[in-house]
Amino acid sequence: MSSGPLWASVIPVPDERPVHQFADEELFIKNSPYGNRFISSVAPWLIEPLSLITNNAVSEEVLQCCVQGGKSTFLTVAATYLTRFAPGPMMITSQTDADAKDLAKESIMPALKSDKAIASRISTDKSKTGICNLSFTDMFLLIHGANLTNLQSKPIRYSLNDEVYLWGRGLLDQARKRTTRFWNRKIFIASTAGEMGSDMDLAYLDTDQRHWKLRCPECNELNPTIGSQIKWPKQEDWNWKLLRESAYFECEFCKAQI
Repeated sequence: MSSGPLWASVIPVPDERPVHQFADEELFIKNSPYGNRFISSVAPWLIEPLSLITNNAVSEEVLQCCVQGGKSTFLTVAATYLTRFAPGPMMITSQTDADAKDLAKESIMPALKSDKAIASRISTDKSKTGICNLSFTDMFLLIHGANLTNLQSKPIRYSLNDEVYLWGRGLLDQARKRTTRFWNRKIFIASTAGEMGSDMDLAYLDTDQRHWKLRCPECNELNPTIGSQIKWPKQEDWNWKLLRESAYFECEFCKAQI
């Protein structure tokens, strides 16, 4: 006898938790410095972009971040959450096939396969699964490099794009075109900044350009996170111990040394 309603085995049950809470509580991150867990309080700038994953009024999100700013982690959370709760054909594109293979092996696949609800839907047909591709009962997932061969023909609902600043010109539009048949498509672009006029730069300029800022604990003003506000004593020979002890963030408004 079935332990629950039949529809529950084929229709994803909506999750009422914020996306970052789901990730905090359930996501497996391979090689995470925090015990293979996602901890949103360590990267709070990802919370708002993650919250928009479920908002169909937003069809494209662009994360322009620094190195080690959580870009790949954002894509991993998005891929896992959507595969579990809102399945649809998905394509994850990195700069090259080799980079895509690394992203799949070290990040995306471990997260997906560690989720029991997702793992139970993966096809057991070995011809349909591999390091960079999975076939589910209700969707497929492809992970590959950014080139014309990979970005042709297949219609997808979700397009997740990594380090676009390294892509050839025009390839981002090819990735976007794969989603045009879906009214509820989602396009995610996560990358460090590109040169002015590049596809990455134009993608960012086409958004509402929200910025993450730091609130000064002294005057309560919001500071832009720019390198010129990091100060340290001048040194003829670099003393890293002294640098760690003396570097500070200077508030743009009240000049507090934090």
